[in-house]
Amino acid sequence: MITRELEENIDTVRIEARRRGLEQMTVEHLALILIKENVPVREMLVSCSADVSGLKNKLNQFINSNIPTVRTYGEEPKPTSSFKRVLQKALSQGKNKQDITGLHVLVAIFSEPESYTAYYLQKYGVERLTLLAQLGQQSITPPAKQPEREQNDLVSQASSGKLEKP
Repeated sequence: MITRELEENIDTVRIEARRRGLEQMTVEHLALILIKENVPVREMLVSCSADVSGLKNKLNQFINSNIPTVRTYGEEPKPTSSFKRVLQKALSQGKNKQDITGLHVLVAIFSEPESYTAYYLQKYGVERLTLLAQLGQQSITPPAKQPEREQNDLVSQASSGKLEKP
């Protein structure tokens, strides 16, 4: 299941591509919208010490100079096959009943080694393994904290040697 935020980001890609009069929705569009609008993605890029501004500029330049425009106004942009594959790869990461987020999409972009986005991510300081490590840390939930009284009881029992040994 994808998060509402990611669903909105994907919808924004379609709206933005249509507004620009573009034929296609590409991985570059998706990455650009995630960087601009998805707070966890932006935070992840910052934590990776990526040049976020440079990355946004390069993706924008790529879109402006490489994506063809439609001849008929109002024509719906079509997702490219790489756009579909990235989303499918991100969805396949949710086998643990984990919600699929923009971070999963960012990792999935690296599964398209021929994409300009994967190249730009690396060029501007983002590595797939770093993203996976960051994503893994975020999905780990800390153990539930025991009530203080129970902790004190355990400490007392341990101090007096009353805890059972396995």
